[in-house]
Amino acid sequence: MSNPKSISLRNVIMGEIVTFLEQERMSCITTQKGLVELISQLVYYKEEGKPLFPEIFIVDDINTIQKILKPSTFHEIGTGAKSETTMLKALKKCAPLTEGGWAVYIQRNQETFDYGLCRSGTNLLSVSIAEALIDNGTEDVKAILVHQIADKMIEVKGVVADPLLINFSTNDSTTSPIDKQNDFIELIIEKVPENLKEQTKKFFSLLFLEILHI
Repeated sequence: MSNPKSISLRNVIMGEIVTFLEQERMSCITTQKGLVELISQLVYYKEEGKPLFPEIFIVDDINTIQKILKPSTFHEIGTGAKSETTMLKALKKCAPLTEGGWAVYIQRNQETFDYGLCRSGTNLLSVSIAEALIDNGTEDVKAILVHQIADKMIEVKGVVADPLLINFSTNDSTTSPIDKQNDFIELIIEKVPENLKEQTKKFFSLLFLEILHI
């Protein structure tokens, strides 16, 4: 009888994460393992039966980020050993508190991880953390975003590397639904006055992201 062939999705994801971190110049064995664990948790993440869709930012210098995100609010929740266990603890403790524009941050230190909650601006239409740190970020400010963007679809984004779209569903799409969503929004707001266009785009982006989650 022949031996069964073992196929590990975890190993495939780990290989992609290693390359991704190298391109972001954030290589770290603990971060590699922790990201894979976060990805596997976010696919079906729930607290008390309620699905949650937290944004998690892995950063190296929270003080610099606080200066970039003005106005912003940060609340440190805890600290722990530099291990994937601490990264999962950060998710467990912080994810239920991320409604209303809040996100989870995990700061990488020499021997520890600090983690907590952060929010950019004073309302939902303010420039988001992802826009400031990732979309319009710079290579010298290290930041990675990992979040679930649609059912069983996890995105990992940085400043330098191409985003990773990890699809756990039977849908074989290789395109982010957010990219399609943004194209659609551009058509919707085509004739909106220029002074209102950015806020209108932001409103529809939040609306359609909520629909994707539902």
